Amino acid sequence: MVGDKAAPANFHFRCVTASVNRNNGEGRSATVAFWRVTASSGPKPSARPLCTSRGCSWNYALLGVRIDRALRNTQSLQTNGIPIGPDTSFVIGEIILAAADEELLRTIRPISALRFYDDYELVFEKYSDAEEGLTALHSALGVFNLQLNAQKTQIQSLPMRLDHPWRGPIRSYSFGDTDEARQRLLLGYFDLVFSLKREHVTDAVVGYAISRLESLVFEEGSWSVLQDLLLQTMSVEPDSLQQIAVMFIKAYAEGKIVSVESMREAITLLIRQHAPQGHGSEVAWALWMALSFGCEIEDKQALQSLAQMSDSSVALLALDAHNRRLLPNLDLGYWSTLITPDELYGGHWLLSYEARVRNWLGTVGGGDHVAADPAFNFLNTAGVRFYQPVRAPNRHTTATIPNWRPAYDTTDLIVP
Repeated sequence: MVGDKAAPANFHFRCVTASVNRNNGEGRSATVAFWRVTASSGPKPSARPLCTSRGCSWNYALLGVRIDRALRNTQSLQTNGIPIGPDTSFVIGEIILAAADEELLRTIRPISALRFYDDYELVFEKYSDAEEGLTALHSALGVFNLQLNAQKTQIQSLPMRLDHPWRGPIRSYSFGDTDEARQRLLLGYFDLVFSLKREHVTDAVVGYAISRLESLVFEEGSWSVLQDLLLQTMSVEPDSLQQIAVMFIKAYAEGKIVSVESMREAITLLIRQHAPQGHGSEVAWALWMALSFGCEIEDKQALQSLAQMSDSSVALLALDAHNRRLLPNLDLGYWSTLITPDELYGGHWLLSYEARVRNWLGTVGGGDHVAADPAFNFLNTAGVRFYQPVRAPNRHTTATIPNWRPAYDTTDLIVP
């Protein structure tokens, strides 16, 4: 996720474990355990400084020390974790975990083993072997100051499902052959989806259900029903916001009528719900939709909560909307205090830079703090912009819409 600074990363090894009964020649069943261990990293390995009575120094002749310094420089000198987002983090994570793999296989010999990025699956014949393997994985990761996440570590027995039980009913649901039937069946479909969601709270039931709709053709009557259902879904399942936003953009680009007033009400409710809690992704997508469809937000409570958010992506979207008179009564006082020379190297550098070069906010105390800073002035002179103003959709929009990703990603709002 793009933000003002990269956040420390955690290694997550999703754990699903299983076993089957098998005769071991001793007159009883042995266990063949298939298990995938989940873990979150503790502090990442750092090269030790060379310390003397006069203090400590770092040996920058060592590659690891130089990489460590580069990582710390990307995240306000934090030494815990690696940045989330850059491709370099995948490479560095692979280097660390490849070394952990070698350490692990020095002590155990599973029937088979695989790792996909940071997901492990180790196969053992006996349950006791699986327990020993788990202990060995603890030790191997500990060498690199990584820790297992106990909540995501377990050994499960077969038979177990190969697919989520809720996917079948959603996948097989019929929407009928006529538009009239589709209107009625859409209501039943969303009833089914939310009933399954209540049974499987942590699963991406709604996202999967919406993706099923993307390939269907909706005529005027069924689209009218669908858009009302989608706007209601936004309020109760904010994780589906990106999918819903893309569906509205595609529908509009295909010539369907979008109820801007209904969308404005739904967006206002989203901001009122999520801005006070600092939920940047939900508010950012709500503002993105407001900008795309020209929804004016006047609700006092929503604007007050929005104006206090510290997320720079949210602030830039809000300033863009304010500049287009979509947030006419928005108080810019808090964000105005962040347009300073110091903040260019602080947590709100993105806002401090973009708001000034786009003339949305002035430098505190007057002048131009971007022009006065050699590094940022170089970027500005070269025409570097990190925020791309949201454009209204048109018939060409669908060709530029990226494939939906299950996690919200602000890179869709940022110029590469």
